[in-house]
Amino acid sequence: MRGAAGAAGEAGLGNTGSSSSETSGGEAWVLRQERREERHTLRAVARRFADRTMVERTAWEALSTSEQKEHFTSAFPRDDRFLACGMRSRRSDGAVGVREPAANGVAGFSELQSCGSVWACPVCAAKIMRRRSLELGQVLTWARGQLHTIAMVTLTVRHQKSDRLRDVWDAVSTGWAAVTSGSAWVSEPEEKYQERRDRWDERRQLALEGKGRFPNGGRANTPPVRRVGDQERFGILGWARAVEVTTGANGWHVHVHAVLVLKGTRADAERNAFLAGTRMWDRWAAGLAKKGFDGLRDSGGLDVTVSRAAEKKLAEYLAKDGLTDDDATTIRESYGKKSRDVSMEATHGQAKQAKKAGGRTPFQVLAALGQEVTDEQLRRRDVAIWREWVRGSEGRRQLTWSAGLREMAGLAEAELTDEELAAVDEGGQTVLILPPATWQAVKHWQTVVLDVIEMHGVDGLRAFLLEQGLAFEDPPTVAQSVWFEEDIEPCPENWTGSRFVQ
Repeated sequence: MRGAAGAAGEAGLGNTGSSSSETSGGEAWVLRQERREERHTLRAVARRFADRTMVERTAWEALSTSEQKEHFTSAFPRDDRFLACGMRSRRSDGAVGVREPAANGVAGFSELQSCGSVWACPVCAAKIMRRRSLELGQVLTWARGQLHTIAMVTLTVRHQKSDRLRDVWDAVSTGWAAVTSGSAWVSEPEEKYQERRDRWDERRQLALEGKGRFPNGGRANTPPVRRVGDQERFGILGWARAVEVTTGANGWHVHVHAVLVLKGTRADAERNAFLAGTRMWDRWAAGLAKKGFDGLRDSGGLDVTVSRAAEKKLAEYLAKDGLTDDDATTIRESYGKKSRDVSMEATHGQAKQAKKAGGRTPFQVLAALGQEVTDEQLRRRDVAIWREWVRGSEGRRQLTWSAGLREMAGLAEAELTDEELAAVDEGGQTVLILPPATWQAVKHWQTVVLDVIEMHGVDGLRAFLLEQGLAFEDPPTVAQSVWFEEDIEPCPENWTGSRFVQ
């Protein structure tokens, strides 16, 4: 079916504000809509301040030599996928699908390009963090079901204003690698220890026969001891590590939240967590030193919390900006409040409000860029901060797992990348197709389309598009009946053309 055609782009959609409807979920729905609109607005700001002045394909093709093109490519390695996020169709014909609300009441679009950046795109970040929270929540629920202990270790680095984000982040990566690699963390495999013991026995036997020197401890018959790393020593079944970044007067603050699962609930599990945290910090500091940085353990560089204390601490950092109320409810009901607090804290660092006075998360910097200019100097500073953030976070992973932990918790499926998670279409079944001309008219007002279908269903969206003079089609996979314009219900009475009114 095709609705009444209209000149694409002529529909005056106006600006959408907070809406209210008891039938659409009341205050919870309004809050969800406001958060969604805020994320879409911030994404538009991110596009506006993206450092991509030469990303157009035509500009690249206009360069005459391969040397110039190579320089161009290295200067802008992401091409224009960040600018195309949520704006361009993946379909060859340029059409975009509208998906009906899913069980949680959330509608969405299909076949839209996504950048997959958990760091620099508020919309993609919300989708990615939601899935990561659910996965981590499942792991923690499994751990509690097995009567294990959950601890959180926070490791930070001393930094100053002149330090570049890339340098601080590289130091943090090196520090974490030092924490969880090598014989200090990983125990000697039984097979290797047995080989070493057999060689010791052979050398000692030869020495007893007068055919060689005793190995270390051989004369006293003291055999070698198997090397035990911290992971086994303290009963650590696995870990999940998340990175959080803020910026402030002292520059970039990059730190690590590590969620540890320790075997058992016996009284010494808490003691083991604190001992493990101390030894982890020693290796952390050694790793930082390799990159010219250090930490101050007695000044907040190390923080270890266990069980209830850990969850309380995590709740203080808790960020819900990336989730809807329905998402939070799903996590709470499926995995329990304690697991929800831990998992959301570990995965929502860049979305929350900076805790330290004067500190800001990158998305807070982005929000400032979307405000009216009051101080041009501060504006230029924030633009520089944001662009350094986009460059410095490129290719970094927000959440990493120790080998085997996901499998132990029953997450048998392969872990999806950020890009794959962001590309998953939200909502239920595709119920309408927006031709390219219609999409061009509504792409800057996506939240309006989603509000209409969530509040009034697909028939309400049809009526809205007809009133705006915009064409649409039914998807070919949906069983169709013959529709005529007079069969469409009129546009909802509380739709003003720019927003819903009470």
